[in-house]
Amino acid sequence: MAHLLPAGARAALPALAGLPVALPPPVSALAAAGREDELAHWLEKHGCPDGYGLAGGVLDAGLGVAALAPWAYQ
Repeated sequence: MAHLLPAGARAALPALAGLPVALPPPVSALAAAGREDELAHWLEKHGCPDGYGLAGGVLDAGLGVAALAPWAYQ
């Protein structure tokens, strides 16, 4: 069975699941688009092959650059 995620992404899932998640307060559509662009750029800069495809879902889960940054260098 083929995996949908690369091995590195699968390995990171347990660590991400352990992060405390507090949903962010609602923001305007313009602010949300800016946060999504920022996160997508950050993800791609750190080797994620589809940062723009993933950024919206990651933000919806309550995770942003600040929450992910500590994991980027492990």
